[in-house]
Amino acid sequence: MFMKITIKTESPEATRRLGADFGSLLSGPHTILLTGGMGAGKTAVTKGIVEGMGIFDDVSSPTYTLVNAYEDGDKKVYHFDLYRLGDPEELYEMGFEDYLREGCSLIIEWPQVACDYPFTSKIIFVLDQTEKPEERLITIETEEAAVIDGLKELGW
Repeated sequence: MFMKITIKTESPEATRRLGADFGSLLSGPHTILLTGGMGAGKTAVTKGIVEGMGIFDDVSSPTYTLVNAYEDGDKKVYHFDLYRLGDPEELYEMGFEDYLREGCSLIIEWPQVACDYPFTSKIIFVLDQTEKPEERLITIETEEAAVIDGLKELGW
């Protein structure tokens, strides 16, 4: 059963911090699906998640490369931006299934084209912009109660 929590952040830095706290709670590979409009903060959340997982690479949106890899020792995360893909067949052509088989965490911006994949340990972030330019309402949906409980314990 999916549980969810909705959190308000008031700046890009707070959005990144939420991602970092979230990333620190993860163990093992996960698939994190990020949805929200342009400029909603998907990459800010990703920067935080990667940092929270203990990987201190320079994180940027892979809008034109489609995928970036971040790693530190035995930890590896693939960060996808699927905005420019219009057909699930394009995922196959880019070798998406190879990334799934690798057993690493995946962070996917604009995941709509990948909805039919049987992701394990799926966590969904929905980022909504509000009337205030830097404020975001971020809903996190997961089957892992420990993630929701951990965020609450960290003050979110």
